[in-house]
Amino acid sequence: MGEEFRQTTVPLDLCSARQVSESPPKSSAAGKEGKEDRRFRLPLGLNVAAALFLAILVAIFSFVSVWWLLGQPDLRAGGFEARDRLDIVKIALATVAGVGGVVALVVAYRKQRLNEAEDRRKEADSARENTKLLTERFGRAADQLGSERAAVRLSGLHALANLADDWAAGRQMCISVLCSYLQMPYSTPTPSKLPWKRPDVAEQHREKGVRATAFRLIADRLRPGAEVTWRGHTFDFKRAVVDSADFKGCIFDSTTMISFEGATFPSGGFVDFRDASFEGGVVDFTAASFSGAAIDFNSASIVDGAVVQFAGSDFSGGEIDFVCVEIQDGWLDLAHSSFSGALVRFNGTKVTGGGIQFSGSTISGGEVRLYHAEASGDGLVNFAGVQAIGGFINLEGFRSTEPNQLRIFRADLDAAHPTYSAMSADSHPPDFSD
Repeated sequence: MGEEFRQTTVPLDLCSARQVSESPPKSSAAGKEGKEDRRFRLPLGLNVAAALFLAILVAIFSFVSVWWLLGQPDLRAGGFEARDRLDIVKIALATVAGVGGVVALVVAYRKQRLNEAEDRRKEADSARENTKLLTERFGRAADQLGSERAAVRLSGLHALANLADDWAAGRQMCISVLCSYLQMPYSTPTPSKLPWKRPDVAEQHREKGVRATAFRLIADRLRPGAEVTWRGHTFDFKRAVVDSADFKGCIFDSTTMISFEGATFPSGGFVDFRDASFEGGVVDFTAASFSGAAIDFNSASIVDGAVVQFAGSDFSGGEIDFVCVEIQDGWLDLAHSSFSGALVRFNGTKVTGGGIQFSGSTISGGEVRLYHAEASGDGLVNFAGVQAIGGFINLEGFRSTEPNQLRIFRADLDAAHPTYSAMSADSHPPDFSD
C-alpha cells in the first residue's frame, strides 16, 4: 500500500510548467530601446553643426527684419547713425548669446535622451533578471512537489506560495499548480490503532498533513488583513479529495472563482467555512459527494447575488451545518441533490432575499432540519418537486413572515414526516399550490 501511495505522489506532471520556467518570455523592450538608441546615435558634432546652422539662419532673418524695421538704411559707411550702430551691436550680441544657448540646449537635450534610454535599458535588464530569478524559483518549487518525501513536498508548497506573493504576473500560474497538486489521486488514511507501525498508513497521514497545509496557505490569503491577497483569482479543486481544509473567515467575492465540482468529502474529514463571506459570484460544489465528512458553514453570509451551488450533490453521510447562516439576496442551491444519510442543519438560518433551493431533490434517509429558521422579505425556501421516500424534514419553529415563502407544490414529502404543525405559531403556512 505504501509503495502504491508513493507512486501516486511522484508523477505530478509539472514538465510543461518547468519548460515555462526555463525559458522566460522575451521582452519587446530591448528591441524598442535599440531603435531609440540608434535614433540618438548621431555624432554630437553633427547635432551641434545642425543647431548652429539653424541659429545662423535665425540670426540672418533677425538682422534682415531689424534692417527692414529701421527703414532699410544704407548699409554703406555712414549709412547708420550712432544709435543704429549701437542697436545692431546689441542685436549681434543677443544673437551670439542665443546661438550659444541653442548649442547648450541641444547638448543638454541629447544628454537627457541618452540618459533616459540608458535608464530604460537598465530597467529592462533588471526586469529580465528578476523574471529569470522568479522562474528559477518556480522550477525548484515544482520539482519539490514531485518528491517522494512529504517534508520536501511541504517545503515546495511554502516556496510556491511565497513565490505567488512576490510575483503578481505569475500568481495565477502558481495557484494553478497548488490546485493541481490537490487534484492528484489521494487515498485517505486507513483506520489503524498503530499507524506509525504501518509505513503505508504513516505516509498517508503525512500526505494528509501536506494537503491540509496547501489549503491553509490558500485560505490565509483569502482572509481580511492578508499581506498579499489572492482574491480575484481562480481556484480549481474539481474532483479533488478534500478531507481537511480550513476556510474559516475567508472572503469569496465576485472576482474570485472557486470550484469543488465533483469533489469528494470522505468520512472522517472536516472542512470549515465558518464565518466565511460569499459576496457575489459562485462557489461551486456541483455534483460533490459528502459521504461522512463534517462540513461547517456556521454563521457564514451569502449576499449580493452570491450563489453557493450544491446542485446534484450526494449527501450520504456526515453532517453539513448551515447554522445561523445569513442569506441576503443570495442563493444556497441544493436542487436535484440526493439526501440519503446525512444530517443537514439550517438551525437559526435567516433568509431575507434570495433563498434556499431544494427543488427536484430526493430524500431517502437522514434529516433536513430547519429548526427556528426564518424567511422574511423576499426570502424563499423551496421544496417544489421534492420526492421523499424516507428520512425526516424538521420544520420545528420555522417561520415565514410573508405568504408563499415555504413552497411545497408538486412535492411528495409525506414519507419524510415534515413537521408542519411544529412551525412557529405566527408563521404563514406552507404553499402547496402549483
